[in-house]
Amino acid sequence: MAIREGELQFWVNLDTYLDTGLFADHRLTRAKVRAEARGKRFLNLFCYTGSFTCYAAVGGASATTSVDASNT
Repeated sequence: MAIREGELQFWVNLDTYLDTGLFADHRLTRAKVRAEARGKRFLNLFCYTGSFTCYAAVGGASATTSVDASNT
């Protein structure tokens, strides 16, 4: 299923696991990351879905790195 948040689109699987990691209460924080990312390097630890990394990239981050130890 495609989830759209502004101009970004994320594909989520609601059939296998209900925790998509794309939490609505983090929406404002993702927008803030996007607004402040231009020209900066972005390190996303415990990234799970990588949505914050996507926001940083769209916001113009010069580089992004995402790390997560979750098997899902």
